[in-house]
Amino acid sequence: MPSPHYSSPPSSSPLSSSPLSTRVACCALALAASLIAPAANAIEFGTASVLSAKGQRLKVMIPFAAAENELVSVTQFQVLSSESSPGTRAPDPTRFTLSMPMTSNVLMLQSEEAIEADTVHVVVGLAGRSDTDVRYELQLP
Repeated sequence: MPSPHYSSPPSSSPLSSSPLSTRVACCALALAASLIAPAANAIEFGTASVLSAKGQRLKVMIPFAAAENELVSVTQFQVLSSESSPGTRAPDPTRFTLSMPMTSNVLMLQSEEAIEADTVHVVVGLAGRSDTDVRYELQLP
């Protein structure tokens, strides 16, 4: 009677424990986490306050909340579009000055030109993040 043949379990692939495959797996996880992270760390814009009057450059203060420990730079914000009352010229969205005090989460917008409209609609958001876009209807006194 032939003796039974026992085989050892198949050895794991040499790639599964190699430093290269470990690095590739870590990079893939880091990339996946970076793609998910923006949704978790969204900026929430508050109520805008108009600080100027008709006939002046439009000046607006917008408070915002960011995730705890999230560093926010003024360069992340942008004015995406602007419209004004019929018959008046809207401010050029690419010509706004954006600033932010260092000690508070407030975004300041100022148009380059004086505004004669009673109402201006402005869309503000974070560059490349359409999930943060907010449209404001601004009444000028």
